Formats: sequence, C-alpha cells, structure tokens
Amino acid sequence: YTAAEHARAWSAVQPLRDIESAAGSWQILGPVQQPQVLNTSQPNGMGRVNGLAFHPTNPDIYYAASASGGLWKTSNGGLAWQPLTDELPTLGTSSALVDPVNPSIVYLGTGDRDHNDAPGLGVMKSTDGGLTWSSANSGMGNAIVGDLLFPLNSSITLLAATNAGIYR
Repeated sequence: YTAAEHARAWSAVQPLRDIESAAGSWQILGPVQQPQVLNTSQPNGMGRVNGLAFHPTNPDIYYAASASGGLWKTSNGGLAWQPLTDELPTLGTSSALVDPVNPSIVYLGTGDRDHNDAPGLGVMKSTDGGLTWSSANSGMGNAIVGDLLFPLNSSITLLAATNAGIYR
C-alpha cells in the first residue's frame, strides 16, 4: 500500500468510530444448554470459536470457525447451525472469510492458532458456500492459519497470517 492508500482507508473508517458504544448492547445467540456431562477427565462446555465470517449481503448467513469442531454455517441468523468440514482431515479451524464479490467462495484457515492442538493444513477453499473443499495452500504447506483477510474489501488479493509468516 502507498501512504495515500493507507490514508484513504483510515479516513473511510473514521465515521464508524462515532457509532461505537462503550456499554454495548450484547445478547446471547446460543447455544445455551451445556452438553451432557461425560465421565472423562475432559472439561465439558460449548467449545471455543476462533473466528467468524459474514456473508456480504445476507445478514442471516454467517460462519463460525471452531478450535476443534470445524467450520459451522447458519443461514437463519444463528437459530440453527450446519457443520461443513466433518470430512476434512483436520477439524481445527481458526479463521474463515467469505469472498465479498462472490459469496459462494469461502476460505478456511485450518489449525488451532491458540492452543496448537489441531494440525494446520494451510488454506482450504470452497466454491459452493462450504459444501465441498479443496486445498488452496500452494507455497504455504501445512501452516496453521490464524487469520485471513481481503485488503480494502477486494477479493483480488488474499492475505493469510500463519504460524510460518504472512502469505499472499
């Protein structure tokens, strides 16, 4: 980025600062029922969400990347969820990103960035809204992908922050 591009991007987000609220107005979307207690040494809970990704035009569609439970999708604002990655070789996910131009394209950052208990397989890509996946990690290998983003909301360049560096 040039200094002028950076200044334009900074100026574009400044009006959003005026709508922030220190108190917020949070409400739980679920789930709220704890899972059945198992007779194991493992703690029971809801699981950990590492990242969220949002459909660019439909606010009812979004994705949740979980630490060891794969990627989940809701099409009704969080009332019901569908697992999308049960067939992948790793269920650890840390990030997801929906293409702002073509929302059928979803990118998935694999591996658990926070606890390192699920292996990374780099970036996975879906062209059908998360129903099927293919590897998109050429040059990256099996890195843990902690975050994905399109600079300036353009789907031309994808950046991946990994445990092995930043990739483009």
